[in-house]
Amino acid sequence: MIGKRLLGFMRFLREVGFKASHSHMINAMEAIQEVGLKRPDAKNALKVTLCSNEWEWSSFDRLFESYFGHVQAKKDLKELPQVHSFNG
Repeated sequence: MIGKRLLGFMRFLREVGFKASHSHMINAMEAIQEVGLKRPDAKNALKVTLCSNEWEWSSFDRLFESYFGHVQAKKDLKELPQVHSFNG
């Protein structure tokens, strides 16, 4: 599951112009294994391993929130109670 999300994020980064390579992916997975999945730690670990120039570094936070914020928003929607009727 985590690998699929990370792979999706890597593809997303490449689509917007990052130079993320297979070795970046391996380094990112190793970094996540070291720091764990808490959002700030994971985000910083990915930023350090996936950014290779100033533009990537300055763009990363916005792109991370864009990608993973969307994933979180979808998860939050699934957790909302279902409304079966609008008639009360």
